[in-house]
Parts: sequence; C-alpha cells; structure tokens
Amino acid sequence: MKTARHLSFLALALVFVACGPDTTQLQADVTALDKTWTETTAAVEKWSQNLLTEQGQFQSMLNAIEIPADAKAKLKPAEAARLDSIASNAQVQVSQFADIQGEVSAFVTSWQEKTEALQALKDQLAAKKIEDLPKATQEVTALAEAAAAAKTTLGEWDQTLDAVKASALEALTAYKAVAGPLINPAAKK
Repeated sequence: MKTARHLSFLALALVFVACGPDTTQLQADVTALDKTWTETTAAVEKWSQNLLTEQGQFQSMLNAIEIPADAKAKLKPAEAARLDSIASNAQVQVSQFADIQGEVSAFVTSWQEKTEALQALKDQLAAKKIEDLPKATQEVTALAEAAAAAKTTLGEWDQTLDAVKASALEALTAYKAVAGPLINPAAKK
C-alpha cells in the first residue's frame, strides 16, 4: 500500500514537473509591463534628445557672444573683471546641462540593463523555460516598480531642466547686455 501511495505521489510530481508551473498570470504581467516599458523607454529617449537639443541651443547662444580682443583690452580693470565674472557665470549656468546629461546617461545605462532583464523574462516565457516562478514574479514586480519610478524621474528632470534653462537664460542675458556694446560699438552711441 505504501508503495502504491509513493508511486501515486511520484506520478503526480512527474506530471507537475512535466507541465511546469502555471505561468498564465506571469505572462499577462509581462505583457502589460512590456507595453509600459516600451512607452517609458520612448519617453526617456525623447526627453534625452530634447535635453541634447536644449543644451546645444544654449551652448550656441553662449558661443555667439564673442568679444573682440581689442575691445576687451580697452576696458578698465574693474570693467574687465566684471565682464569676466559675468562670462564665467554664464558658462557655469550653461554647463549645468552637462550635469543633467550625466545623470540621464547613468539612468539610461541602468535602464538598458533592466531592459535586458525584461527581455530575458520574455524569452524564458516564450520558450516555456520559467524554472522559478516566484523569482520571475519578483523580477516582474521590481521591473514594474522601476518603470513607475522612471515616470517620476522624468517629472523631476522636467523641473530641473526648467530651472537650469531659466538660470542659464538669465546669465546669458546679463552677459549679452554687458558684452553687447563691446561686440557692436555702434550700438553704444
């Protein structure tokens, strides 16, 4: 009798192993996550491209302020120091775009690693090779949390970028106001 029970249990275990874990819910979760992930990836890429565009525009505005050496040489030491200070501040403000770009680059690197993890889950599901369902479920949960956090991060970056643009524009306007008469002496008269 014991042998029959053992054989029955063994047969049931073999059927379970042969069928594998039920991954229906995991498949649904991964499919939903994949949609969210794709949308979030597109938003991050668009945001990053926008940052590069903004950075380029502000750098161009800074580079366009060229003071002729002879005009700068005619300045009194205090005026030259003031001009240098304002020019330096403009450069510092514009360089803040690079700081944001560094943060975005680090985020994108991390995001790509997570994207690979999601792809691995999708591949395992397609091949019906999910060996540890609880672990796979935890990975999906962690990736879903990462996607939600990415949306929050994008909002934070929007605020940071707006602040950087405002301070850079203010600094460039001040620099241009001081440098303008030196660049175009006719405007001074």
